Amino acid sequence: MNSGTVLAGIERLISITSGRPLIIATGAGALSRFAMGLVIASGIAIGTLFTLFVVPAVYVMLAGDHSRVHEAAEAGLEPETRPGE
Repeated sequence: MNSGTVLAGIERLISITSGRPLIIATGAGALSRFAMGLVIASGIAIGTLFTLFVVPAVYVMLAGDHSRVHEAAEAGLEPETRPGE
């Protein structure tokens, strides 16, 4: 695995856990700190999941469609169309 990938993963893990002190806070104002920490941690976690899984999956789907159209064009054929397109 690329060392840059590992470092980016560590930085994201650190940023997700940065909301932990707000989540486990006690005392005056703890409820508002909990809500703020939960939003920060869950937002970073969801953003990371989208970046790591959803964006590459969509790219693979679009790249597959593009390569199929490109191959058909090189062969001089009409690209295969699906109903509703």
